[in-house]
Amino acid sequence: MENMILFLAIFASFVGILLSLYGYILYIIRAFGVSVGWGLAFIFLPFANLVFLFMHWEEAKEPFLISLIGGVISGAGVALVNIFGFQFLQTLPLP
Repeated sequence: MENMILFLAIFASFVGILLSLYGYILYIIRAFGVSVGWGLAFIFLPFANLVFLFMHWEEAKEPFLISLIGGVISGAGVALVNIFGFQFLQTLPLP
């Protein structure tokens, strides 16, 4: 049973990472859709994504929420991997 939960936790981690990556790419596309300057600032300046989020909420809402949901799923998966992975390793015989 723990092996199945461990597999699902690892799967959830990867799905969350892919979902966050999809949201971030969509976020960059939306920034370039507003202007090339926003897109370049989004890529090269550290907090331009937050400024873009607050100034262009309607364009940035969907990709931001997709990335946020992906981060939550990934974080939950990693937490479960830590719990059940440690229990799984304790059941393995020592060499």
